[in-house]
Amino acid sequence: MKKRQQLPLPFAAPKRCTFANFLGISNDELIGVLSRPQQTFAFIWLYGPSGVGKSHLLRATVDAQIGFGRTAVYVDRAQQGLPELSLDAQVLAIDHLPSDGLKPEEEKLLVALYQSLSVRGGWLVVSCDVSPLAGRWNLPDLASRLHSAQTFAVEPLDEAQVRVLLARWARERGLSLPKPVVDYWLTRRNRSLTALHRDLELLDEAAWVEQRRLTVPFMKGVLESRAGEA
Repeated sequence: MKKRQQLPLPFAAPKRCTFANFLGISNDELIGVLSRPQQTFAFIWLYGPSGVGKSHLLRATVDAQIGFGRTAVYVDRAQQGLPELSLDAQVLAIDHLPSDGLKPEEEKLLVALYQSLSVRGGWLVVSCDVSPLAGRWNLPDLASRLHSAQTFAVEPLDEAQVRVLLARWARERGLSLPKPVVDYWLTRRNRSLTALHRDLELLDEAAWVEQRRLTVPFMKGVLESRAGEA
């Protein structure tokens, strides 16, 4: 039988970020805070290195609060900047707040957003690489408010949890992930969740197009060839 020529298709549409599909038992206390239906003002600060799941948690917070009937908005400051004060939201999740400081107009806007949500009993949930005490804030009014945040360090997954997560991601895409492939993957590649997910997208596409199983030589060829194209 003649082998079919496979054409690339959109692979694995992004799934909703929820608390149910967030892995990491070390963050149970944080998830308990973010997933509750509370109507009083809260200012919650998440911090940790890139790839530990802060964006997932912020999106899951918005998803959960919408489920409780609240108006909730996710904003990626790195892509969109800070939202206008006129934004009518009961829950505002701001991702990728820079630790090396904001522009003066952004600092003033963040204070105004804090004040608006405080008056309305809303939530302000922020992610950053560092704690509010370690960031550089020039406006005293902003610094005092940031230092009052309920602060959580987002704990990275241990190796066993990463393996479980990779197996789940692969299963959702209809891929089999043999142990030697995972062993190679975790010893030779960037282990942040963002990088691992990007690797899997490349492998998923290549496996579908070439109709190949995931093996160590195949993985090595795909990921090294893509690195050479970058």
